[in-house]
Amino acid sequence: MRYHIGMASVVKKANSKYWFAAYRIPQAEGLSKLILKSTRQTNKTKAKQAATDMERAAQAEANTTDEQARSILSVVTRATERAARGTLTVKRGYDFIREITMIATGEDLKMRTLDEWISEWLGKQSSLESSSVEAYRKYTSDFLEFMGERKHLTIQGVTSDDIKEFGELLKTQKTSKTTQRNKLKCIRAIFSDALAIGIVDINPSAKHKLPQAEVSLQRQPFDASEVNALLLNAYDDEWRRFLTFATFTGLRMGDCMKITWDRIDMKEQVIKLTPKKTRTTTGVKVRIPIHITLYTALNEVKSKDRSGSVFPSISKMSGAGRKGMSTRFVQLMGEAGVSRGDSHINAAGRTIYEKSFHSFRHTLTSWLANSGVSPEVRMKITGHKNKSVHDLYTHLEAQILIDAMSSIPTLTDKKS
Repeated sequence: MRYHIGMASVVKKANSKYWFAAYRIPQAEGLSKLILKSTRQTNKTKAKQAATDMERAAQAEANTTDEQARSILSVVTRATERAARGTLTVKRGYDFIREITMIATGEDLKMRTLDEWISEWLGKQSSLESSSVEAYRKYTSDFLEFMGERKHLTIQGVTSDDIKEFGELLKTQKTSKTTQRNKLKCIRAIFSDALAIGIVDINPSAKHKLPQAEVSLQRQPFDASEVNALLLNAYDDEWRRFLTFATFTGLRMGDCMKITWDRIDMKEQVIKLTPKKTRTTTGVKVRIPIHITLYTALNEVKSKDRSGSVFPSISKMSGAGRKGMSTRFVQLMGEAGVSRGDSHINAAGRTIYEKSFHSFRHTLTSWLANSGVSPEVRMKITGHKNKSVHDLYTHLEAQILIDAMSSIPTLTDKKS
């Protein structure tokens, strides 16, 4: 069979189910070159159309004399061949556009696909708490899954309607409004940062209102009698000291469990540390005066043993799980006859109680407020970042600080 320029045809090769495009392209000195390329088509009619498209792109490339234009047409030819074969993907199409821009301008196209930018954005969050980073990974994974194959498109292609549809999808899932809000806040931050460095022209999520966080059950502090009951029913001396420490420092559970002796100055009677929650973000440091009740409890440990973990056994426990601190503490509350208070089932199906280990934090804040300590000083002690957060922890009651504290030393004299 003879093949002529401008007359693409298709042929079959042995042992192949696909039709091959056959055409000639012009060469120097009036010669031509025969090209045989698979169309990746099994239907002859579709194969002929693919062959015609492939020939047209190849001839345009061959006939140009400008080197830059030839290079661009070479990319177009490859793209056309993939399109004709049905193998041109969104990601590959983006790569072709990027290649053409590099040839034409000498600069890489400052465009990123959605998944590329999200990966880059997550990398920039690595200095945050691991729990925050993990949450962002989950939120962005959900968004990428929602976008499907379009995640390989340029980030510029994400529209306001996409964000709206994602928000509507979240409403149908069994998650709390707070979680829905956090996911959308994360997506908004991703596009806000992209806008700041010129990757996108607009933030498609900017005009969408975030859902209101659900009204959560307000945590309650322990009263003095409940603290006493917990101390008297502590599993052992280490637990009693641990609970006393939580009561008079207001630190979060993880910070209490992992506290080391180098953070405690028994001579100056002060505790100095940066809580884990703020260690890699705001870096807020707290300086907590050691109350006489706590000093008495800590002083039970001999000076020679004051190195490493203050609570050696407890420091090895996990926070969650069947044998974790949260579960053991709930069990202790039951044994001490301390009620967990009212409960509330959130949108995710989790039961939340008014009182838990975190109530110790509310307890200290409330006692300080009751004794007339100013909000500014209370915030210094507890490490709250702002007044609005701090206000959630202040529960005024009739009992003043000195009365609440004075009942504890006489009870903690009794070892469990």
